[in-house]
Amino acid sequence: AGREGGGGFQPRLERGFDVDWGGGAAIDDTTLVLASGRNKLYRIGVKESPKPHLARLVEVDLSEAIVSPVAVLGTVVYAVDAAHTLSAFELPKLTQGQQWPLGGRCVWGPQRVGDSVMVATDDDRLCCVDAEQKMLWKIALPYGPLAGVPMADGEGYVLAAAGGVVDRKSVV
Repeated sequence: AGREGGGGFQPRLERGFDVDWGGGAAIDDTTLVLASGRNKLYRIGVKESPKPHLARLVEVDLSEAIVSPVAVLGTVVYAVDAAHTLSAFELPKLTQGQQWPLGGRCVWGPQRVGDSVMVATDDDRLCCVDAEQKMLWKIALPYGPLAGVPMADGEGYVLAAAGGVVDRKSVV
């Protein structure tokens, strides 16, 4: 979300603390959302004046640190925190939305997959939410952790397990 020659974004720093940026996600061509790895979530965008530069548009303090990448789906940002909770944040103000305890540690995702966002946990579960902050389903991964991004296939998904098994899950 930067332009060549534009200035960078720098959050307020405290002595003895490093910023541990999590994976960011683009909202559009000039705006992105980032988690600081501590207890902050930012919406950052390009401001044109006095010269093009990245600027903090929204900063939100969180009760738990984000420990996953963030994923954007429509007007919702999804992320997993240190309490193993999948949270939704509504754009543009990053207002707290729905939350779902995962029951395990996030090991993959949140990742946008077509018209949904998926998260896999260390107890071999895969959950799927939509742009309206609805939990669509939560399924077992009987062959273990994912080897990559699930592929939409009609009314289900093709899942590749790290152990070499390819499986098709019908979720409708």
